[in-house]
Order: sequence, then C-alpha cells, then structure tokens
Amino acid sequence: MKLVIQPGLALIGSLAVSTSLLAEVSGNVALTTDYIFRGISQSDEQPAIQGGFDYVHDSGLFVGTWGSTVDFDDGDQASMELDYYAGYGGEGGDLGYELSYTYYDYPGASSANYDYQEVGTKLSYQWLSTGLTYSDDYFGESGTYFYPWAEIGVELSQNLTLGAHAGYNSIDDNDRFGTDDYVDWNVSISKTYLELDWDLRYVDTDLSDRECFGGTDLCDARLVLTVGKAL
Repeated sequence: MKLVIQPGLALIGSLAVSTSLLAEVSGNVALTTDYIFRGISQSDEQPAIQGGFDYVHDSGLFVGTWGSTVDFDDGDQASMELDYYAGYGGEGGDLGYELSYTYYDYPGASSANYDYQEVGTKLSYQWLSTGLTYSDDYFGESGTYFYPWAEIGVELSQNLTLGAHAGYNSIDDNDRFGTDDYVDWNVSISKTYLELDWDLRYVDTDLSDRECFGGTDLCDARLVLTVGKAL
C-alpha cells in the first residue's frame, strides 16, 4: 500500500532533494515482518522487502512507484507487486485534499487478472483524514470495489506518533475475490530512531478463518513491525 498512500503503509519518512523545477524527489526502502494490505497478509505471513520513489512538484502534482515482495500461496507464482501512481494534492488553511490514480501490477504472475486500477480521494483536517477509493474491476477480476476509510495521526511527542485506521471493503464479486465484504482496522505507534523509521501496529479484520479465502488465517489479527530508511 500504500499508501497509499497506501492506504496503511504511509509510515516511511522521505529525504527530499530540491531541484531547479521546484520539486522534491525522495526514495525509501523498508523491511516488514508481514506485508498487510487492508487487513490481509500479502506475503503469506512472511517478511517482505519494500521500497519506492516519489516526485512531488511544487504545484501539487505528484508521481511515484512503490514495490513489495508478495506471496499469495496460490500456485500462480506472483512474487512482486509494483504500484504506479499519480495525482494532485494541496491544502487551504487546515484543510488538505488529494486526488490520485494507482495501477497495481504483478509481473511474473501467470494469470494477468491480478492487475487492477484504483482512483482515490482524500480530505484531511489537522489530525483526522478520510477518503474513498474506487476500482472498476478489483483484484482477481472481482468487479467494482469501494473502500471508504478514516484515520487519525496524533503526535504524542517529538518523533513519536500514535495512529489508527479503519476502512470498509465493499467487493462486488465476493466469491471470486475469496472473502465477504469486511472491515479492517489497525492501531500504530511510530518513531524515528537511529535515523530509521520504526512502525509497530496491531492489525485485524472482522473476517473469520472460514470467511477468509475458504479457511486461512491470512485475515487474522497480528502485530506487524516495519523498519524504513530514507534514501
């Protein structure tokens, strides 16, 4: 994710480099104990390596790419996710806004139906953010998808932030995707220490094992530690 801002992985700090085009270029790399996207493990509950690059223009336009190792344990041999995104964001006073487009690519997968695209909107006010993500044909060709979400981020002290996120996953073709519609949430604490960005979060969904891809624990509650570094 990220995002997304991923939705749920916006924890990696970035080192900006000013350019003559009034822009910022940044990069990041991270290691996580489990790649979780909207409450579900994307790496078969194993560690994942992640990283990306972003270009943000002073006008508010941005483009970027982000990738992670994945393992769906489904025989399709997908081993990587690559996200390509672009959008526009800005603020007026305490109110921030963002419009974005993201394409999710799974190179090497023998089945092309993993790839999908999303558009998203985001509004923020001080420590509160909310948004809506939409896909015309979600992962695995599971049809239209809506994801309304909200999150908070409160700075407790210097370099120490408490966060919380919740979202509702509305999937048109539940059988094809593998789960019912569901709620995911997480609470997190993050801190910059020893020039690294540390994020510890508790993630969960309201799906039982039986409702999670026919009987798996990929949707269960877990603690996830991610350590990131700006490049």
